[in-house]
Amino acid sequence: NQFKQIWQHYFTREWEIGEKQMICNPDIRYGICTAEMPLSLHQLTELTAFYGIAAIQVKKIVEVPKGMVAHTIQPGEYAVFRHQGTGSELRTTYDYIWGTWFASVDYELDARDNFEVYGTEFTHIEDKDSIILIYIPIKKR
Repeated sequence: NQFKQIWQHYFTREWEIGEKQMICNPDIRYGICTAEMPLSLHQLTELTAFYGIAAIQVKKIVEVPKGMVAHTIQPGEYAVFRHQGTGSELRTTYDYIWGTWFASVDYELDARDNFEVYGTEFTHIEDKDSIILIYIPIKKR
């Protein structure tokens, strides 16, 4: 799994970020999912290409360690979903968001990054009690 590899690599190098930047909250990590190009909800398919970024928030970008990127999440309105369960169950939550929730609200997907927040309620990707917050960018239809 691509995202598992991204996280494994990130954790071997996270100390480099802390050495050079002022980390906002060392207990929170972000899994950012950005599409190759801006998409609307009906354009999403199983073949849509996404880039995954494992991240931690810093107060100011001072120096980006070699082989890493600085990424800014664009401001705007987000729908926030609370996923409790293992990482393998995340697909069910996303299926609900894309298939059920969007069909029942007066919002559409906005062309910005969606991201997951791994905070103090997140314990481990295989823990059924672990909590991940999912932020989906939205705008009024």
